[in-house]
Amino acid sequence: MNHPRTLTTAQVDRAAGVLLATAAGDALGVPYEFSRPPAVGEPAAMTGGGLGGFAPGEWSDDTAMAVAVARVAATGADLATPAALDEIATGFLAWYDAGPADIGIQTSAVLAATRRRLDAGSGAPVG
Repeated sequence: MNHPRTLTTAQVDRAAGVLLATAAGDALGVPYEFSRPPAVGEPAAMTGGGLGGFAPGEWSDDTAMAVAVARVAATGADLATPAALDEIATGFLAWYDAGPADIGIQTSAVLAATRRRLDAGSGAPVG
């Protein structure tokens, strides 16, 4: 069945904790992505920078895309359904359209092609 599921308060708290920890870890890693990690004994710092010129504490594309999935999951939707997948894709496109500081090459190519197809009025579903 594809009925929305109601989560307990504890489950919602755990989900929020996972998203918060993901975002914090991602923001901590931003300055070191594809770069030199902190030396032994050197504390990691949330300095920003990285590939997209991120502000200190700003997360990367990884968390931004996870948030798009989490928004749909929070509705209780079955994430395997075409409708939920279309909503996730819509979230990805909204993030892409906002001009993210950094985006992977393949992700950018797929979202750009999808945006072009939608703008051309193909009428085909996103997902």
